Amino acid sequence: MSVLKRICAEPANLELRLVYADQLSERGDPRGTFIAQQCQLSRTDRLDEAYAPLFASTRRLEAKHAATWLGDLTPPEPGDFSRLGVSSTFNAVFKNGFLYRIATTEEDLASRWKTLSEREPIAGVELLVGESVDAVERPEAAGFRALKLSPDRWFTANSVGTALAWGMPLLEDLDLSGCDLGPTGARLLVNLETDLGDSFDGWKAPPPFRNGQLKHLVLHGSGLHDEGALLLFGAESLVGLRTLTLSQCRLTQAATLDALKRSPHLMGLISVSLSGNKELGGHFTQLAGWDALPKLERLALPQTVTASDVRALFPTPSKALREFDLTSAKALLTAPAAVLALAEAFTSLDLGLTAVGDDGWAELMPAPALRRLVELHANGCSLSDDAIEVLTTKGPSRLVTLDLSSNKLTDAGVTMLAEWPGLEHVTHLRLGNNRKVTAAGYRALMKAESFTPAMLDVGKVSDAKLLAALKERFGPTAVIAG
Repeated sequence: MSVLKRICAEPANLELRLVYADQLSERGDPRGTFIAQQCQLSRTDRLDEAYAPLFASTRRLEAKHAATWLGDLTPPEPGDFSRLGVSSTFNAVFKNGFLYRIATTEEDLASRWKTLSEREPIAGVELLVGESVDAVERPEAAGFRALKLSPDRWFTANSVGTALAWGMPLLEDLDLSGCDLGPTGARLLVNLETDLGDSFDGWKAPPPFRNGQLKHLVLHGSGLHDEGALLLFGAESLVGLRTLTLSQCRLTQAATLDALKRSPHLMGLISVSLSGNKELGGHFTQLAGWDALPKLERLALPQTVTASDVRALFPTPSKALREFDLTSAKALLTAPAAVLALAEAFTSLDLGLTAVGDDGWAELMPAPALRRLVELHANGCSLSDDAIEVLTTKGPSRLVTLDLSSNKLTDAGVTMLAEWPGLEHVTHLRLGNNRKVTAAGYRALMKAESFTPAMLDVGKVSDAKLLAALKERFGPTAVIAG
């Protein structure tokens, strides 16, 4: 059996992947470097000095070669799914050097799965759907370890149940973002009976999830109410869950947070998102003392969270927390010190739409807790060129992702960025909707020899010659305009 076939048969075996990487590298194939680096990245602490350059390198390799690695696959027709914005590389997700998940339609699912599973240890698909899925046998689903349903229309619990009824005994990673679950959908996820059979002819209940089967559950924008959340938190089948995303749902009650805190089945969580549930504001002290808090590595909180809330959750800085999302949390950002006291060291921070301003920014950027940041999102933060001066002289110097869109930057600020040594690792830079930035600022960026982006968002550029020059300098697929 070839090494590649063994990898497909043993997807968790990283040593086999490294053997294959060596074989490819000996032939001068950049995929070998990519596999080796992504495997190394998964074993590297995010606080390690080697992490940022390694992360940057894998992103650049993926941006440059992903289309080639996907071979002769035909992109899905935009059709009804144009709103979903499927990328030219099928929203491909790579993990440890190989394809983990790829977008496809129902029509292409069977053929695409057969083609890819023979040459990649692919875990699953992002299925582009309208308002339903076909109630047919899907033998390929037996091999799914990951499934994301991306609906373009109203996709209800009945349709979710039809998909789950395919039977996916290996499924660990389930993303139902944008589906309209309601209490009935929550009942499906926790192996409880529903009344769907009374309303839909030929209804087939999905097989139950085994206790501990699901490791990652994403329900962003799923319409989940408090009633459904209480069912989830009480479900023994969700024991061992690692990721729980309930952002942009309809959670409102203190009792919901209390049930999360008291759940004996969710002690293994390392990532929790409750952002966008603004009516939970004022209730967050309910989570104080939750046994899972000291183990969380990622946390996203609603925009209504306050400084007193986070102090109650983390009376001492967390040793584990690395990623913190406080999008739109304007009240919290009036006290930047409260953010800095949350964790000993952050690697990802989302300040988007907080209007933190230059003064708050100046307090945050030099802080020791932010020295190891790899990703920084600061869109819509009312930042001027003064903020860029602080970033480039006192801020974190190993950023790979930097979002400065929708601020008040001018050519002077972009020029400072272009001259900043820290730009060396930045692969994803957003500058769109800084209306005072002109061709002069972007031409300064083009002169930055160390800047090699995988993605550069420049927003609306009316100067056709400038846009052509940007694409020539950075590559046509790297530059996003409009």
